[in-house]
Order: sequence, then C-alpha cells, then structure tokens
Amino acid sequence: MVNVYILNGPEIGRSFKLRDGVMFAGRSLDNDIRIDDKTVSRKHLRIVKRGETFFVTDLKSQNGTYYDGKYLVSCYSEEVVAKVLNEKKPLIITDVQDEEIEQDLANTLKMKNIASVMCLPLVSFSELVGALYVDCLKRPYPFAPEDICFFEDIAQRTASFILLEESTSG
Repeated sequence: MVNVYILNGPEIGRSFKLRDGVMFAGRSLDNDIRIDDKTVSRKHLRIVKRGETFFVTDLKSQNGTYYDGKYLVSCYSEEVVAKVLNEKKPLIITDVQDEEIEQDLANTLKMKNIASVMCLPLVSFSELVGALYVDCLKRPYPFAPEDICFFEDIAQRTASFILLEESTSG
C-alpha cells in the first residue's frame, strides 16, 4: 500500500493510504483526502491509480502542487497514456478535430486544448516499463512519418536502458 504524507503546514506528519481508482485531495469535506490548511484549495488535486502507476493532476489550485520539490505541471492526457499502457500499442492522433476517435478521449483532448498527440509504449524484451508522450497544443498534423520512426526508436532504446538500469542497480 502506498501512502501520501503531509510534509509541512498545520497537519504535518499526517498520512493517507492511496487506493485503486480515483481520489481527490483538498480542503472540502467531499474529498477522499481532506487537508485542513488554508494554503490548500477546496479541490486541490486528483490522484488516479492505474495498475502500479499513479497519475497526479493539479486541479488548477491557487498555490499549485509540488512533487519531489518541483512544481507539478499537468498538461498531458492521462487517458491517452492509460490507453497506451493498457493496449501496449502506439496511439497517434494527428488532428483531434477531424479524426475518428473515442468520444470521451476526443472531449478530454479538446478540453486540454491538445490539437494532436503521439504516445508510444516503452517496451523492451516484451516488458512494458512506461510510455513516451508528445503532444502539440497549437496545431494539428505536427508529426511527419520520420518523426514517428524517430520516437519509436527512442521509446525502444529508453525501455532497454530502463530495464538495464533496473537490473544493475538492485
């Protein structure tokens, strides 16, 4: 079981167990993780667990969200990454407005102002280790066929490197 710990503020030291599915954190009583701190927004962030992977999304909170000392910017599509991880197949959408894609996925991408997206699974020796995600907010059709080949090569090399690092570090 994974825990989230409060590291500063009036509730320092408190911890919360993360469960499967979607959880919300913030000041409001309807959150799964309620944090009574005036620097925390009513609906501050969303945590989604899919398999062994956690996706944290700042819900446009006033003071932002930090992870490992760095400001968390959440502009990628969790839905695209989850689809690629689940299906273990690349997903390339060159124009969200024109392509025949799942309605829910299309709506999510449009809401985030994503015009096109490319996401590839990081697979080496049949083992999935993550995903490589690239999107374009400004214009559709930004990816040329050679870009796709280039990113496929990067994804495969990155997956191999991750597996090598994992096997040598511990």
